[in-house]
Amino acid sequence: MSDLKILTDQYLEDGGNLATHDKILTQAIIQNDQEGLEQVVKLAKDDYGGGTYKWELKHTANIVVLNWGEEGLDAIYKMAIKDQNMPNVKGVITLLAYVACGKPEEYSFVTKSFNSYKKLKISSKKYKSESLKIKAKTLLVDLIKEVEREDKFPFSLLSSLQTTYLAPDVQEQIFVSLIMRWFHLSGRSIENYYELINSKDNSEPHCHNFLKQNPFLLEPFYSKLWSKPRYGELFVPDFVLKSMDNSYTIFEIEDPNKPIITKSGNLSSQATHAKRQALEYREWVISNQLYAKTRFPDIWRPTAIVVIGMEKKLTEAQKMRLNQENESTQGILKIVGFDWIYERAKISFHNMLQYGFDN
Repeated sequence: MSDLKILTDQYLEDGGNLATHDKILTQAIIQNDQEGLEQVVKLAKDDYGGGTYKWELKHTANIVVLNWGEEGLDAIYKMAIKDQNMPNVKGVITLLAYVACGKPEEYSFVTKSFNSYKKLKISSKKYKSESLKIKAKTLLVDLIKEVEREDKFPFSLLSSLQTTYLAPDVQEQIFVSLIMRWFHLSGRSIENYYELINSKDNSEPHCHNFLKQNPFLLEPFYSKLWSKPRYGELFVPDFVLKSMDNSYTIFEIEDPNKPIITKSGNLSSQATHAKRQALEYREWVISNQLYAKTRFPDIWRPTAIVVIGMEKKLTEAQKMRLNQENESTQGILKIVGFDWIYERAKISFHNMLQYGFDN
């Protein structure tokens, strides 16, 4: 057991005091290793017997994780997710919001007279880099999504916005993250989807269920999603999705392991079959407008998307052939790979984080 860990454990057992707290944080910064980060996170998590000055101790430890950059933010995020202690969660949310808007030096409750804080040099440009801000925004959205999951209106999180000491742009970061929670937008879900489609367990039913639980992957600004709705007696598409602008899209989901284009440059039989089904669904809606609108309000000439295979497996010639096939349908129908869904969702989410928070 290292000296730093022994000192930290003894300190927490005896109860917090400012001098020892600062000593541990300073030593952790000097070590600048994984163990140092672990001890800092311990200090951020502990409740210090509920003492009145505990916030100075906890928040100063919070800010020191920035010494480890993105790794530090990951560590404090994981602590908050695992701990689910609302005061700790709020503290981490506040830290992430300040970093996200590039103002970590304004983070409140920090004991700025500490040697550790001075050693951190929090006004340094490295704590305001675009990569660190995007990381903080991503974790902020994911953290707000993962706590109080059963509550449609997470009042404990909403109360964070009522704190008068928070700068307006910091409050805005939290508010926009709450909005993204209600849209179910999540960077972690996007990466979980990527892992699924590249796993051995990437069958069509598993992919269907994942997309059903995360409809923003199909359309970031969706309004409503229907899974396997019945069209009359014959037609059962995988998904019907209504967007915010009242437009509709029919999705036919196949298997990530099925081919899109053959070696000879033709649509595979599986892709051809899925394309025909999607067009039949679309034609049924157009031909049965009155009945269709009883199930799907305002539906009118929906577009269709067939999701099959993986585009990364295509050669350049096959990709060109797929582009030609999609151009031939003049926007009515598009054939894409499961990895196309991932790339579009990833880019959309990144752009929302990078530009959606800006004025």
